[in-house]
Amino acid sequence: MCVAVTDIVSLGKRSGVARIDISNGDKAVCVAQGTVTIVNAAGNAL
Repeated sequence: MCVAVTDIVSLGKRSGVARIDISNGDKAVCVAQGTVTIVNAAGNAL
């Protein structure tokens, strides 16, 4: 079974950088890093 774990590397007011590590048992199978945008789920201004 594959398991994904995400760490927030950097966080600002409106965006951040996330690192995702995916493993299958004890073996690392994938690593990804990307930008995430922070939005308010209710649609209100932050």
